[in-house]
Amino acid sequence: MSTLEQKPVSNRTRVEILATILKVAGGGNLKTHIMYKANLSYRQLERYLNFLETNGLLARILDNETLTFQVTEKGKEFLTDYARISTYLN
Repeated sequence: MSTLEQKPVSNRTRVEILATILKVAGGGNLKTHIMYKANLSYRQLERYLNFLETNGLLARILDNETLTFQVTEKGKEFLTDYARISTYLN
């Protein structure tokens, strides 16, 4: 049995996707980079970015006509809590 057959594929939860986006955004990243590194479609990414911004976890930064996204302090707290909870679930 190959390694692909041994491990069942499971879908990511919404919280896992949110955490991935925040990790990828880090200190600032372009929308396309976040989309590809988080493995999301453009439509999915738009919904998640709007949710994260609305809840104060992510901020848009416009610098020299370049739009990037950066994790806020609240977003960093979320990632810390997520990492702590993940250790109990794994």
